[in-house]
Amino acid sequence: MSALAFSLKTLQALPAPHGALTDHLLHAIAALIIAEGVVAARGAA
Repeated sequence: MSALAFSLKTLQALPAPHGALTDHLLHAIAALIIAEGVVAARGAA
């Protein structure tokens, strides 16, 4: 599991307000996880 995915799971597990993820933050973290996968795929090709 990537560091970004782990941090997202950790944030989701925390009680509010620390774990209160806004839609904007969720989209930003998801975009970083996707970008991380794209970079890894290009490196493997």
